[in-house]
Amino acid sequence: MELSESQMQTLLAPIRRVAGTTDFAHASAASFGQVFSASKAVFVERRTGAAAATSRSPDDVHFVNWPSWCKAHYCAHVRDHDPIGRWLATDEARLGASVACLSDLVPAQRLVRAPYYTDMMRPGGARHVMTLVVRNGDEIAGALSLVRDAASDDFNGGERALACTIAPVLGLAYAIAAERQAHARSMPGNSRTSRPIDGIDALTPRERQVMQLVVRGHSNKAIARMLDASPWTIKNHLRAIFEKMQVPNRTALCARAGGGFDLPAAR
Repeated sequence: MELSESQMQTLLAPIRRVAGTTDFAHASAASFGQVFSASKAVFVERRTGAAAATSRSPDDVHFVNWPSWCKAHYCAHVRDHDPIGRWLATDEARLGASVACLSDLVPAQRLVRAPYYTDMMRPGGARHVMTLVVRNGDEIAGALSLVRDAASDDFNGGERALACTIAPVLGLAYAIAAERQAHARSMPGNSRTSRPIDGIDALTPRERQVMQLVVRGHSNKAIARMLDASPWTIKNHLRAIFEKMQVPNRTALCARAGGGFDLPAAR
């Protein structure tokens, strides 16, 4: 299972425009749910540093398309022994693993006897779960769990591979959403105030032109024609842009330069 670059940008477009982590949870569930045929989702934020030991707020848990009672039941009875939460605390997850399925962590025979399955998952219409680790830098910032019901098949190898590809960019989109939320809270009454994109001051005028055209979805060849340059020149500009903006590829660049920030005008 593969997505083209344009499909990837379409997938991430609603996510990179969100203004906070609650919106991030719902936008991610909608976009990823469509791609992976998941009818439900759960996004759980994970506090880091000193806050991790003291914060177990229900506000960190976002249930999407579940019956209304499921979140309260999860927070009160399931969260402390959630196998996905336990996996996130393992060295495997901390050291870089980006995707896990519930079927990898709990054998089917044990799952169907577990209280969290009989009391919450089955009544809530849930059976198969694939979790994407959401990282903010080197820290695990949260986990997005995509959920299918019992009438559907489990997530296959191709879907897991695609999820591994998307997870790093999802983490970048989360970091931007969290940063916007913090910025909005620091400016009461002006939550939509935009600010320059980090790293933008280091770009040359031509690099800003190239970045704007990339964000608009143009290919290297198309940008070369528009700017009367060779594709190799555009490729070199992109390498410099990625380094200065601290992103690994053009999809991540589009996520960082999404709506809500000041995008430089082409000159």
